[in-house]
Amino acid sequence: MPPLSRHPAAQLGALIGKWPIALVACFVLAATILLPCLGEPGLWEPSERQLSDRLAPPLDVDPKAPSPSAPPPKAGKSGDEDCLRVAPKDAAARTLSAKAIEFGRDSFGDSDGGRRLPFALLGLVTALAAAGLAMRGGGGRAGIVTLCVLLAMPVMVMQARMVTSDIGTACGATLILYGLFGLARPNRSWLAFDLVMSVIALVCGVPLAFYAGGALLGLLVPIGAFAAAGSMGVPLVVDAINRRSVIGHVPAVIAAVATIVIASVLVYQLYYLVEPYPGLTPPPARQMFGQAIVAEGCWSSALGAIWRPEDDVRFIFDSTFEQIAYGTFPWGILGPIAMFG
Repeated sequence: MPPLSRHPAAQLGALIGKWPIALVACFVLAATILLPCLGEPGLWEPSERQLSDRLAPPLDVDPKAPSPSAPPPKAGKSGDEDCLRVAPKDAAARTLSAKAIEFGRDSFGDSDGGRRLPFALLGLVTALAAAGLAMRGGGGRAGIVTLCVLLAMPVMVMQARMVTSDIGTACGATLILYGLFGLARPNRSWLAFDLVMSVIALVCGVPLAFYAGGALLGLLVPIGAFAAAGSMGVPLVVDAINRRSVIGHVPAVIAAVATIVIASVLVYQLYYLVEPYPGLTPPPARQMFGQAIVAEGCWSSALGAIWRPEDDVRFIFDSTFEQIAYGTFPWGILGPIAMFG
């Protein structure tokens, strides 16, 4: 029997432990799963086609022709011209899906496969960024294991192969986390290259996340998660008092400040304070300093949507975790275990 170091399995494990080879293996595996047969009928193909044709009409159809089934735009309240009830033409947040469908139609062909290809490419970048994030902390084999777990989740594979997709939000958020973690803990052997790649990931991830998911889902969630993981930058103060290096805590401090700024902008655009009075519609569910906190019900340029005046936070909370549970099956149960472990 050959020594353990010469065993084929041990040699293979040592080989894929090197990050360049592991990265190539991750790319091949992700591309093999996400890219083939994009033009075939999907699970939600009728809904996909309706959305795709509405956002990017087929090339043989006059885009200026009115659609008889399109509902008329809702008008705002009389005397309230600043309160938009529909998305403006120059909206930026949460417009990536429409732009991706149109880009796929014009660049890859006016077909189901051509329109889905941009989303599949975003899914491929998401998978590689997640694997790269794991490689930073655990090496090449950790990246491959992370990729296998990610590709086993329905929320990843299905979203990457559909036009009714939020894969752009996941892609931008993953790039943001990759960039922040890289700036906090760069590889000393590849310091300059690592810092450049981290900055590129941030520069690409921030606008991508905003255009895909808005300031709430696209920016606040990943940046806030990194800030929380870094204890909101508090270790920087501790290390500064003890005269230790604080450079590794700077990204967490920046993330904490950005989280506060983004949350403040969202609250400013979504809510306002009024004096409670009988018959206030909608009834105030929350109060502050004797003032009722009321949702405006107007278009928010940061959110990329209209926050419902009758905001049922419990419904949103339950629905969100239900989608997470189904989408991350069977690995979602490990999330709480990892958090408390």
